[in-house]
Amino acid sequence: MSITTTCVSAPTAITVRAFCALTMISRDAVERMIARGDLKVIRFGNRLRRIPITELDRLGIPVPADLPATLEQLGVGIPADATSTKEGR
Repeated sequence: MSITTTCVSAPTAITVRAFCALTMISRDAVERMIARGDLKVIRFGNRLRRIPITELDRLGIPVPADLPATLEQLGVGIPADATSTKEGR
């Protein structure tokens, strides 16, 4: 018998799309901020990027207390790398 548990905690980094939804800043403006170095990103390979939650604080944007629920309400969901799955027997 196998038991699968999924633990979802507040992500430490969010997608560019989620950042845009939370801040109401256009994607083009966010891309320009990234290109100028005004917004820090974590890069995974050539395409995958995450913006650290600390960037919201640094820019003076309040981080919602229940970030995963807020992201779901905005329709952007939780980044796949913010969840962990553990299997036990």
